[in-house]
Amino acid sequence: MKKAVIISAHPGVGKTMLAQKYRNVLDLESSNYAWIYSEDSKKLSEEQRKAIDDREPNPEWPQNYIKAIRENMPKYDYILIMSSPLVLNCLDDEKISYLLAFPSIDSEAVYMKRYRERGNNARWLGRFRKVFKTYVRQKQRRKNCEKIVLHGDETLEDYFVRNGFRLVEK
Repeated sequence: MKKAVIISAHPGVGKTMLAQKYRNVLDLESSNYAWIYSEDSKKLSEEQRKAIDDREPNPEWPQNYIKAIRENMPKYDYILIMSSPLVLNCLDDEKISYLLAFPSIDSEAVYMKRYRERGNNARWLGRFRKVFKTYVRQKQRRKNCEKIVLHGDETLEDYFVRNGFRLVEK
């Protein structure tokens, strides 16, 4: 039975673009599991919804996300997921292995530019700028997983291609 490689990836590494380009890659966007949105909010793009307050926490989070990961494991070669410590702890508890992909600590300017270009609003950018280095350091210290460190403007796709990951174009 086919079992996907789970890659927990930092925002902005290129999860969405990779999944849009290759049919054996799934970008499992977490906000659809973590939050319950109003009908008006559902009309916004995923990137726009990330910074709004018109949402309620989903009481099934993060178990519903872990369930979705498990359900999709036989369907894809690679599943790209968020890199929150809560989700990673759940994966560790359930003995689901994963790779952890994140930028080098000196790539903050590259990532802030990516966030602006993909449509994140000023409020989201401000929040993320404050925690960028903290998030990267947390990922550097994470145990029990293989790490993928992306340097400069390198994307996850660049890493996949350079390291011989099998990608099937759509």
